[in-house]
Amino acid sequence: DDAGSDEPGLLDAWLLRPDAQGGLAVAAQLLGHPSGLGGIAAAPTLVQLGPDIPALAIDTPVASSQMSRSDIQLLATLGSGLVEVARFPSHLDNRLQITCGAADAGQSETPTAADPMPGADPLAAGEPHQPSIAAAPSQAELADCDARELGLATRWSADSQAEGDWWPLLITQTGLACGSAVARNLRISYDPSLRRYTSADLMEACR
Repeated sequence: DDAGSDEPGLLDAWLLRPDAQGGLAVAAQLLGHPSGLGGIAAAPTLVQLGPDIPALAIDTPVASSQMSRSDIQLLATLGSGLVEVARFPSHLDNRLQITCGAADAGQSETPTAADPMPGADPLAAGEPHQPSIAAAPSQAELADCDARELGLATRWSADSQAEGDWWPLLITQTGLACGSAVARNLRISYDPSLRRYTSADLMEACR
């Protein structure tokens, strides 16, 4: 209850498998894994990353003052533990955090010679009161603002039709990134030498 809004929760999880006696045995466990925000852990989903590789998928919000963001974490059974084998953004949106000059395009709040201090006689300055209006943002300023906008959504699945112990990840990304429309499909393979999926550059549109 005392957790700050940016503080993650802690997740404990166990994966169970049938044992030889007809009961259940712990195949892998995860203790104290940080996820979520406000001290509340994000809920995991049980998925398969291969014919015999159960895993947990966690869609967790990420604390950021620059944007609204969530990440997908994939935790697979390696030995007796659950280990992160992939992480990529599921949601990115900064359009509420940037103003694109709109806040400066209205009436100025700073009094000028033509905009006397509150309570002063507007006729004392020798001319009628004329509120000062800030200039609208230029085309170059608007273009720069558009180039900073992000609004991306990501969907993923494991390709269960593929052969091998680890199924590739199929990632679809759509939306807006740095002034460009984005609609692309990626296929990410598992790298045994790294013990994780190769990194997906989901911000390529900003390069």
